[in-house]
Amino acid sequence: MEKGKDVYLEKPHVPHRRGSQATLLCRPDEETHSPGWSQTTSADQWHKAKKAIADGMIGPMLMSQGSYHRNSKEGEWELEDRPRCRPEWKSDNFIDWKCFWVRLSCALDPDRYFRFRKYWDYSVDRYGSLLPRRGAAEYLLATAQFPYKVMAAGGPMYSKTEKCPIPFHLLAEYSQGHSLVLSSSMANSKHIPGLIRGHEGSIIMVDHGMFEGRTDYITVIPEKRVMSDAYRQKFGEDEIKIRWKPSRAGRTWRTSWIACALGEACSGR
Repeated sequence: MEKGKDVYLEKPHVPHRRGSQATLLCRPDEETHSPGWSQTTSADQWHKAKKAIADGMIGPMLMSQGSYHRNSKEGEWELEDRPRCRPEWKSDNFIDWKCFWVRLSCALDPDRYFRFRKYWDYSVDRYGSLLPRRGAAEYLLATAQFPYKVMAAGGPMYSKTEKCPIPFHLLAEYSQGHSLVLSSSMANSKHIPGLIRGHEGSIIMVDHGMFEGRTDYITVIPEKRVMSDAYRQKFGEDEIKIRWKPSRAGRTWRTSWIACALGEACSGR
């Protein structure tokens, strides 16, 4: 980035929630103006929502909400290890356990390698690995900004082996008067609807809550009790379904990255 190159990164961008790595990463971005965007906001539904908000379809943005919930028989992050990769297997073709463990102060435990996302030592867990996709409401704000206040709560309340929080909740506040609410659980798969709330209406991004699930449109629901004559004349009183063009997200943001590198207009930021 310091050489003026556009950089493609998977999230999370840094391995730890503490330290100065994130600050160092952002500094070249500010100096070189290298573009950055999210897998989520590369989708056409977010461009449609941004235009609807800019057109005044929900009035001033108040708050947005999203969730990331999963549930599986073995439990999230409890990935199955491979017996031939365990420390007792002697071979040069597999994991160098001495090299892996030389920087650790705890007892040798293969669980820390195969299921590293369970431990704070190597992972930023759900809020760094999964929830960034749900915090894409920042893209919809009139002025790009970071939240000035963030509160979070959660804990390993379901699993005895999990070190990172299984139920997790986050509330972020922005200087524009917008707040963001995120919810996550790895022990229940029921999502809450992904939506953007405004004073004069709301936009349902995904009614079933699962952003990776199939949906062909976003829905604008007017607030009839406070509807002005100007709003009624422009948008009407009924729900408005705005269709968007679903596409393979990976292809969209890789194409955008290449376009930016070539100095062309990007389709997602």
